[in-house]
This record gives sequence, structure tokens and C-alpha cells, in this order.
Amino acid sequence: MILKFLVTLTAIVSVLTFFRAIYTVLGFFFRSKTFPPAKKALSYGIVIAARNEEAVIGRLLDSIRRQDYDPSKIKVFVVADNCTDRTAQICREAGATVYERVDPSHARKGYALQYLFDKIKQDFGIDSLDAYLIFDADNLLRKNFVTEINAAFSAGAELCIGYRATKNFDESFVSAAYGIHFMRSVQALHRPRTVLGLSTHIAGTGWGVRSSLLRGGWDCTYLTEDTQFTMKCVTSGLRVEFCEAAEFYDEQPHTLRIALRQRLRWIKGRLCCFASYAGKLLSGIFRPSSRPRTRAICYDMFFYLFPGGLFTALCSTVPAFI
Repeated sequence: MILKFLVTLTAIVSVLTFFRAIYTVLGFFFRSKTFPPAKKALSYGIVIAARNEEAVIGRLLDSIRRQDYDPSKIKVFVVADNCTDRTAQICREAGATVYERVDPSHARKGYALQYLFDKIKQDFGIDSLDAYLIFDADNLLRKNFVTEINAAFSAGAELCIGYRATKNFDESFVSAAYGIHFMRSVQALHRPRTVLGLSTHIAGTGWGVRSSLLRGGWDCTYLTEDTQFTMKCVTSGLRVEFCEAAEFYDEQPHTLRIALRQRLRWIKGRLCCFASYAGKLLSGIFRPSSRPRTRAICYDMFFYLFPGGLFTALCSTVPAFI
């Protein structure tokens, strides 16, 4: 009886997630939505949370300086989070506004961003800039990144993520696998969602947010603060746009040990997000007042968060104990 129930449940989940196969087809045959050239140059705060990144952060700052965008419209903010090296000094010498944070008990990117946005609000005012772009210290930007992301914001985007490419694809089979994973994410998730007019998800770095959405501060401090912020926004009726033309490069783990540690952190963070937002997403799906697109976005994001691997493992393991 239990085995029959598990087989039925697995079949139901397979049917409910069949839309992912449609996504893959759409992502292969269609291109992402393009944005018309912007008529206005908005102002951007580039936000970087860095911990002991003296070896790489200088190259990121160089790539920001080389942007083909009005430099007077770009201001760089760095939080040197529990650093014991020259990260803060390097950033100050490069002209960035730097805040040093020491709080080992909350050594996490979400807390670092919370601290940094509080400092920006206190010293400059959140609305002193039109939007904020969030990067990791090991990123590199193509010279037209800000120009392209500005086109998306000028077209009305509230949140937008760029195209993530791998900086160290050929370093090891692990970094190559990560590169393939992110290429698959573009084809199977970001691109088809934009084709259908849905929301995509924020993935770690290389994304932007309107300053108006940060007036209340930053309160996403889970292990996967990017996923938490995505769910907070989509359950509030906002959409995350994908700007494929805004390309940047991200350094990936190159050893199994680092990759496994990162993956475990992602799994724990996503489970926390699922526990916190599953109810709100289901409410968005079944609430009578929800618009069709809102229902579709909540449905998509529910199964994006759904712990499918854990579900499959449990369904495969339980019969052995019956």
C-alpha cells in the first residue's frame, strides 16, 4: 500500500513538473527578450561584499572602471567583511567607498549586505542612486555590462540579472561542470521564462535592484540570501528580468571539496527558503484574486524551490524499509 502511494505521488510530481521540459525546448529555439537602447543614463551603486579578497578584487574594480558608461553615474561600495588582509586598503586606493565590518558570529553575505545597505542609507540615502548592482569580489564585467543592464532598468525592470559566464572554465573538471550548469540555467530557466513573460530567479551575483525596493533595508540573511530575496519579491508581485546581453564572469570552485561545501550550503539555504515561502507561493497559486501570470510565476517558483532530489531519495529509500 505504501509503495503504491509513493509511486502515485512520484507520478503526480512528474506531471506537475513537466513544464520544465517545455522550458528546455523554448530555451533552445528562442532568444531572450531584448531591451531597446536606453534614452536615459540612470545612476548605479555597485555593491560588493568581500572577505579576504585582496588577490582578486582589484581586477573587478578595474573592469568597473573600464565600463563604457558615464563614470559619474557609477559609485562603488565595498563592505570588507571580517577581513584580515588588504582588501579594504586596495578598494580605498581604487576610489571605492569602503566600510569595514567585524562580526565573526554573523559572517555571512546576507548580513554583510544588510550592514552595507544600512551604511549607504545612513551616509548617502538609498534614493541617492537609481539602482544597485550586486557583485562578488571575484567577478569581472564586460565593458558594456552597465550599459546593457541600464537598458533593462530604463525599460521598467525592478529587478534584473545578467548573463553569468565562467571565468575559470578550463581550470578543472569541477569548474567546467559549474560552467555547463550555468549555461544550462540560461537555456532551461532564465531564457524560457523571459520568452513567456514570467519572472526568473536571482542567482548569487551579477544582478540589480531598484533603490525604491531597499528603502526598508535588507533583511535577507539566509545561507542563500539570493533565493530568499527572489521569493520575497515574487510573492510581493514583482518580477526578476533576465538581460542576456549584460554579461559578466564568475569564478567557480575548482575542487570537489569546495564544490561539495558550497552545494551543502545551497541545499540548507534552499530548504529554509522552501519552509518559509512554500505557503505564500501556494497562496499565490490558488488565491482567487491572483492574476494568471502571478499564478504561473508562483507555480514555477514553488517547484523551483521544491526539494526534488530529497523527495526522490525518500521515495527510493522508504520501500527498502517496508
